[in-house]
Formats: sequence, structure tokens, C-alpha cells
Amino acid sequence: MSHIAPGHHPAMTPTTKRKLVWGVTGAAAGALLLAALVWGPWYFEGHHVRDNRLAPSAGIIVTGFRTMLVALAAGAIGALGLYYTGKNHRLARKQFAQSQDQFSLAQQQFEHAQEQFRHTQTRDREQAELTLEAQVTNRYVEAIKILSSDNITQRLGGIYSLERIMRDSVKDRRTVLEVLSAFIRNPPRPEEKDKGEPAKPEDPWMEPPDITVDVQAALTVIARRDYAEGTESIDLTASSLRRANLQRARLAGINLQGSDLCLAQMDQVDLAGADLSDAVMRGAQMQGAVLRKASLKGADLRNANLANADLAEAVLASVQLEDVNGLKVPQLVRALIDSSTELSEDLASNGIVKDRIAKVEKGRKRATQRGFERSGIIRCGLSADERARREQVPFEAVDMCAEDATEREVSGPYGSRGSWRGAPTAACG
Repeated sequence: MSHIAPGHHPAMTPTTKRKLVWGVTGAAAGALLLAALVWGPWYFEGHHVRDNRLAPSAGIIVTGFRTMLVALAAGAIGALGLYYTGKNHRLARKQFAQSQDQFSLAQQQFEHAQEQFRHTQTRDREQAELTLEAQVTNRYVEAIKILSSDNITQRLGGIYSLERIMRDSVKDRRTVLEVLSAFIRNPPRPEEKDKGEPAKPEDPWMEPPDITVDVQAALTVIARRDYAEGTESIDLTASSLRRANLQRARLAGINLQGSDLCLAQMDQVDLAGADLSDAVMRGAQMQGAVLRKASLKGADLRNANLANADLAEAVLASVQLEDVNGLKVPQLVRALIDSSTELSEDLASNGIVKDRIAKVEKGRKRATQRGFERSGIIRCGLSADERARREQVPFEAVDMCAEDATEREVSGPYGSRGSWRGAPTAACG
């Protein structure tokens, strides 16, 4: 409990003083008004009130005087109220202006904080990208080291690590695909146990070895890459892929020129636009394969199975097809064949096949006469300027394709309502 020393009074705040003054003033004004109402009429109008001649009007005089006093008091109170109302209005406006200034300052601080946040986000994102790139680089280097290991299990780990890198880093896709392609073209070979003993020459009559597990794994990684972005040109020239499993593989546009694909499982493989020139595909299973616009010039397809394969506009010049299984006339007449294509007796004697060969030969002869022969084939079904760009010949050299378009009745799944239409959808003769 606090104690106040005798003779000492606590200091009054300005607000308390102001309230005390206004309280005393109000009390004094009220007392003065009450006194004026009671004694005022007698003090100011007493000589009229006491006059006997004005006695009947004395009440009116007193009432009028008191009414005047009440009106004056009411006016004073109203004026005082208006004064304080105006004062409060000015104070409210001042406070509103201060609030606006504070709001503007808070908004500026918020915008500054947002800018700092964006800057921090950008910096963190750049740092994360740099960190990710460093991690990818380290993983890539480690994968390359593992890929050169003598242990096949470690090589498989390196191959699948490269696949993960290809999925995580878009800009490293091209590099990874080139590394895997080089690995398939030049697979590791077991070294001689005795370095001093000279290596024995390979027997030219010995059957080449089948594809190894690690090469098959690398080939599978390439085949199942993201097809939406898989427009890269894959070079597997002269690769040894005997007995490879390429079922349903997505290899459109791949370069397999001169590769060994004997006995390969290639059912429903997508090789549209691929280069299979001089490839050896004896005994390959290619049921339902897509070979649209692929180049098979000089390829060996003996004993291969081409049942239901799509050969539309496929180049079959100098291809060995005499012992091919499952090949039907509707498939063959959609391809680009000529007299160099080696066919079985049944196919070679077919009238529709002969007409197709004649048309291709005629087209080649016409191109030769104009001096713009390119493998004896002119592609059609495109605009003249596009054909000129693809064939790399002048515009006027290919403006001939649509004039020999014909329609023939052919049975089978490849005709439209039992018919086959020649150029310009394939190649004109």
C-alpha cells in the first residue's frame, strides 16, 4: 500500500486538470442560470412588476424574461457544441490523413518485402539449378567411369544411371544418347587373360556372337526414351545386334545402316524413316513392324517375317525378299520397288507387282533424263517445293508426280475399301 507524505500532493495530468476546470465552470454556469431564472425578473424588471398598473401583465413579463434566458443558454450550449463538433472534425481529418500516410508507408514496405522475396526466390532457384547441374555432372562422370568397367553388373548400373540422368536433365539428353549409341557400336570385349600370348585371329566362318546383356540394356534405354521428345537422330551404324529384343521399340528415324539384326525380335517395332541400308536381318521377326518411308536398300531379309508390316513408301531397291515370310501383294505395292528387288517367283509374276515396278522404273528413267536422279526414286504426295527441298533438286525437276496417279483394285488390309491408289501417296512412275 502506497503512502503519500504529508504536505505533498500528486501531480495532476493535463486531462484531469481540463476535466476539473470544465466541471467547475459548468457548475458555476448552471448555478448562475438558476439564479437568473429565479431572481433575474425581479432584478431587471422589478419596477415594472411592482407597478400596480401593470400587475395583470406581471406574469407575462416574468415568463418572457425567463424564456429569453433559457434561449440564450440553449444558444450558448449549441454554439459550444458546434465548436467542439468542428474541432473533432478537424481532429478526425488529421487522423485520417495520418492513417493514409501510414497505409502508404505500409504498402511501400509490403512492395519492398515482395521484391526482396522475389529476389530471394530467383537466387534460391539459380542456386538450386547450379547444385542440380553439379550433381548431374558428378553422376554423369561416375556413370561414364562405371560404363568402362570390366564387370558387366557395374556396366549395367552405369547404363541405368545414364538413363536417369537423361530423364532428369533435358539438356543432357543428346549427350547421353550419343554415349549409349557409341557403347552399342563399340561394346567392351573381354581382354586376353595372358597379355603375352598373341590374340587368335577370328574365324571368318564362325557365327557372330549374340547381343550381350549390357548392349541389350543400352538399346532398351534408347528404345523406351520419351517419344514426345525422341526426335534425336540415333546413330547405330554397323552395330552387332544379333538376336536383339526390339519388340514395340520406338526407333523412328534411327540409323542402322550395315547393322547385324539376324534373328532379332522386332514385332511391332517403329522404324518409320529409319536407315536400314545394307542391314542383315535374316530370320528377323518383324510382324506388324512400321517401316513407313524407311530405307532398306541392299538389306538382306531372307527368312524374315514381315506379316502385316507397314511398308508404305519404304525403299526396297536391291533388297533380298525371295524367302521372306508373310509378305503380301498389298504390302509390297505400297513400297518403292524396282527391278533390282529380289522377289519370290509368286510375287515377281504378279501383275500388280509388275505394274508397280514398271511405274517406279519409268519414274526413275524420267528423272534420269532430266539429270536429277537420286537413288532412282522421286517421292510424291508433297507439294512441289517441299519435294524439291527433300530431294535437294530444283523445283521444276519434281513437278511431275501427280500426273500418273492410278487406282487399282487390290484385296487385303492395306487397300482403302479394297482398292490401292498409287502416286502421289507413294511414289509416282
